[in-house]
Amino acid sequence: MRTNMLRPKTHAASKGSTSVGASIRIAAAVFALVAGCLVQLSVGQASGQSDKPEGPSEPNERREPGKPDNEIVEPELLWRHDPKLRMPTRIRRVPASFLQLWTEALAGPEYELRRDVAMNITRAHSEGYLDGSTAADALANALKDASSPRSVIVEISRALIALDARSSSAKFKELLDAGSGMQFEMIVEPSLARWGDADMFLVWKQRLTADNVPRYRRLLAIRSIANLPRTMTTDEKLHAELASLVSNGRDNGIRLEAARALGQVQRLGLEPLAEQLLFSTGSANQTEVLAGVYLLLHHESELSEKLFRQALTASLDDLRKAPIVRLVWRRLLERNVAELSAIVPKAIGHSDPEVRRVAIDTLVQFPSAEQIVLLGNVLDDEHPEIRRAARHALLTLSGDDSLKPVVIEAGLAVIARSSWREQEQAIVLLAMLNQSQTADRLLELINSPRPEVAIAAAWGLRKLNVAGKLERLLTIAEAMDKQIADGQDLRLDQLIVMAHVFEALGRGKYKLAMPLLKRWIPKADPRVNYDVPRSSAIWSLGWLVKDSKDVALARQLKDRFVDVQSPIPESTAARIAAGIALGRIGAVEFAPELKTFAELGNGEPDLAAAWAVERLTGEKFPRPKPEIDEGAPWSVVPLGTRLKQDASGSSVN
Repeated sequence: MRTNMLRPKTHAASKGSTSVGASIRIAAAVFALVAGCLVQLSVGQASGQSDKPEGPSEPNERREPGKPDNEIVEPELLWRHDPKLRMPTRIRRVPASFLQLWTEALAGPEYELRRDVAMNITRAHSEGYLDGSTAADALANALKDASSPRSVIVEISRALIALDARSSSAKFKELLDAGSGMQFEMIVEPSLARWGDADMFLVWKQRLTADNVPRYRRLLAIRSIANLPRTMTTDEKLHAELASLVSNGRDNGIRLEAARALGQVQRLGLEPLAEQLLFSTGSANQTEVLAGVYLLLHHESELSEKLFRQALTASLDDLRKAPIVRLVWRRLLERNVAELSAIVPKAIGHSDPEVRRVAIDTLVQFPSAEQIVLLGNVLDDEHPEIRRAARHALLTLSGDDSLKPVVIEAGLAVIARSSWREQEQAIVLLAMLNQSQTADRLLELINSPRPEVAIAAAWGLRKLNVAGKLERLLTIAEAMDKQIADGQDLRLDQLIVMAHVFEALGRGKYKLAMPLLKRWIPKADPRVNYDVPRSSAIWSLGWLVKDSKDVALARQLKDRFVDVQSPIPESTAARIAAGIALGRIGAVEFAPELKTFAELGNGEPDLAAAWAVERLTGEKFPRPKPEIDEGAPWSVVPLGTRLKQDASGSSVN
């Protein structure tokens, strides 16, 4: 669902507005932080909490049968989730007339048209718009034209590969023999390997040792051999030739590809060669060590595990070998090697963020109360993905009753600190764990100069739903509303904070908030310009007067919902919120007007109307039909479609 975050102003700009440049910078930063603050989170089991006011469930609290308590969820503004109103997923489909035209064009004389059609078929098939397999014969016939330019041959071949047309193998090999260029070889040979072509296998083996083979062809041969079915690569002579390239080659790129291929096709007995590469006098050479790692990636022996542990210890202090550390660590973690937990304290402070990530994953796989404090420290990591990974790990570990108190203790220690990164992560952690004792701290942090922290604090207060704090929240909301009424422009992050506060007041059924929230119903300056808090305010009114049958309020909301034909129609977000609120208020007088929209089923406002009518009268409506996505623009379309496509931006049959 897409709604306007900030509606274009309908009147002259108010006094005291921020500069355009500053607004753009702030908006860009806030859009980034929203993606960070409202990310997928692991939900721990609920801890003890004071009685909560009646209100809607948070998205993460609505459990589906069989789902774990610590399921990954994404908390957002409640009006987007309560109730869930989603249009069916669009269906990708290209009209049959397109494929018919494309097939006919492949038989035509225009090479450029053939190339464009092949590209269309590749895209349409690969992206799920159509099953292009019926065009395989036409593509294969077009490939037989010996006078075709190389660019046409390449795109037709790419389309046949996308269709998995293995019957084209013979023609591909014929064109390879004829010399159709490097691009053709790079596209076709990997597919012939995937298809297990025996003739090409002989060609690739010959390239391993032949003189005067272009470098790219030798590399292509090595990679293709690695991609062959394993039943074709059991030849010990082949293994020896690859091993020779690893040991004696002078080209580091070829050595590494040979090591990767050898480790793929021979999964036993490479420990001696790997040990030589890992720990020889030249082991400071990253190529040597990486080649040794590649050799053992698919080995399962105790000796290979021992060598990997030694290599990990030897490489951990060398930042240049961070890629090696990541590879080896991941492989040992796959093998469930508990000894990794002993080096986590060192790795979790590594300069490479991905090394820190694998250390976090290790703590989740081998948890201990002693090391949870390490995860608490990572909540201040400079890399946003890493600190979020640490928070996810803590939430996951909180599912263990013996570790949950330690996780909470770590979170409480972090939220008391001064770093904004730690504060943001700790807020979300403790709110997901329903730690209502943090409410006073959140009321302090809601005024943080860092937008990330302020938004997280507002969301946390709404999530915790602590009745005793609603008066303070109303004071905060009133102050922000006064700023808007006085002509001040609030930043996007401030508007998001305001929206969360509105929803907290609605969720808590705090009746004293009614006058404030009602100010946001009319489509009038200045509040109409701020869709984010306005939609939340309207949604919250539905909870505040749920089942009250307040006809006067319902009439105001109905007027907002049906406002679709005025010179400046009501926003989509406000209409959705109004439709939901009408259903909750229970004023059945407005069901007929809502039903008119519910029967249309053309968008989420209509879904809100259907939900409201069902709640008011019990009448149910069929799910709307999914929209058809025809994948425009296509470069070749039936006559008459082009004009429609240019005018509407999408192709129309």
